Amino acid sequence: MFNQTVKQFTHIVLASQVIIFCALYYYSFEGTPKLKKLLPKEVRHFEFEKSRTDVLSANPKLVLLKEESFRWVYGLELQNSKISTVVLYFGKSSNEPLYEIIVNYKDAADMEIDANSLLGKPNYKGNEWKFYGKASAPLHAWVYRNKIVYAMPLPGTEWYENGKSTL
Repeated sequence: MFNQTVKQFTHIVLASQVIIFCALYYYSFEGTPKLKKLLPKEVRHFEFEKSRTDVLSANPKLVLLKEESFRWVYGLELQNSKISTVVLYFGKSSNEPLYEIIVNYKDAADMEIDANSLLGKPNYKGNEWKFYGKASAPLHAWVYRNKIVYAMPLPGTEWYENGKSTL
């Protein structure tokens, strides 16, 4: 009877160790990042894929910078120590979705610090980023001078042609 109890106890201990190992292994993976957390906190309230009308009604301080044949361009000055302005691109398709956000930093060094802390190590095309989330398209990001550019290749926008992404 003692040997049988030891065998049962051993099986229980081994099974619990396997369960603990599996749980630790599962939770060690980084999950898909929430796309909003990839943006600086000052612009997280802007949502990709939202219509131009919805974004404008929620942000009355946005200013129309220009209207082009394929997009609407809006801007917003920020009273921030690091970020000077934000530029938003809306497509001219049926719902005019927000598909690009350009964050202009006052200083390239601050931009680099934020890019590294928000986006991590580049994971796409050498020096760019690509993230998947619950959105209908992946979020792409890259840096240019003192800017972080976030773009989502949505149908009806400049980053989407002939049924596929051009990013």
